[in-house]
Amino acid sequence: MSSAIKATSPVIQKIGSPMETIATTGAEDCPFEPSLWDDFFVTYAPSISQRSEKWMRERAAHLKKEVRRMFDAHNGLSVTNALILVDVLERLGIDNHFEEEICAVLCRVHSEKQEFDNSKELHIVALRFRLLRQHGFFVSTDVFNKFKEGC
Repeated sequence: MSSAIKATSPVIQKIGSPMETIATTGAEDCPFEPSLWDDFFVTYAPSISQRSEKWMRERAAHLKKEVRRMFDAHNGLSVTNALILVDVLERLGIDNHFEEEICAVLCRVHSEKQEFDNSKELHIVALRFRLLRQHGFFVSTDVFNKFKEGC
């Protein structure tokens, strides 16, 4: 009776590394070939040059503070530089971290309409137009009239 139990229960024998195991079922032997990867993934230890998740989170928090300082100094920042900063943050896809700061800058830009009425730079006028429109502010298309030929 004990021989019948041994014949049906699987037995695993460990030979060397974790990947070199042989499973047997009583009467017949079914050896598995060792993996080409050996036990690389089982014993993997990241190199010293790779940073921990904690370090990366701390670094991200530090960089967010630096960007917020840029916005806090936005009163000293020209309107043009503020628009460029907002544009860069949106293009990088990290504007969601600075929604309040961006809203404050765009409210300031929208209220300082006079500065852009005198601007001769199409790029800056177009950037102001696009950012304000994207964020729900009304800006007339008349701001582009001065760039048309013959006007």
